[in-house]
Amino acid sequence: MLLRNPPPYRIETERLVVRPYGFADAEQLAEATARSRDHLLPWLPWALEEPQPVVTKIALVRRWRGQFDLDVDHVYGIFLADDRTLVGGSGLHNRIGPGAREIGYWCHVDHVRKGYVTEAVAALTRVGFEVCGLRKIEIRVQPGNEPSLRIPRKLGYVDTGVLRSLCPGTDAQTFHDAHVFSLLADEYAATPSAGATVRAFDGAGRVVLG
Repeated sequence: MLLRNPPPYRIETERLVVRPYGFADAEQLAEATARSRDHLLPWLPWALEEPQPVVTKIALVRRWRGQFDLDVDHVYGIFLADDRTLVGGSGLHNRIGPGAREIGYWCHVDHVRKGYVTEAVAALTRVGFEVCGLRKIEIRVQPGNEPSLRIPRKLGYVDTGVLRSLCPGTDAQTFHDAHVFSLLADEYAATPSAGATVRAFDGAGRVVLG
């Protein structure tokens, strides 16, 4: 199942800009993930690799941008409306089957409890269904990660239960359970995400939503 349109390159909400990382963001990304390391563990195993030097982040941004351009995967940074201040990250990840995407997210430790990630996920949900024409979006969260669990619940995702031993842990032998939330295209209109204030633009700057 092909997407109706690829995910946009720029998404604007009431307080945020959600867009692919650029090379100029690498230093701030390195600082944000290093500072947030303890906050992100044990929920996100990639935080074990922090801190990383800026040159490593530059290489990571290059890989992410290549994947974005080729529609292999879509990683976004979450910035304040000034388009400079990094407050977290998200993505529409191509790993749960045709016509479906998984939304993942993390928040900078200095910007928690401000609703930024919820706002970004609502925007990505709207983009996923209205721009890309997805049939389903999933969010997977480890049980016990209460701040992250509140986001899909607040946005009207359906709690489909816990899958055992699904999420990679902090070493090669460890896997954690995952609380799986899903939303189908015919359920989306009744959720809070459908009313989110969103403008979205393709790679040429043309409006595709809003």
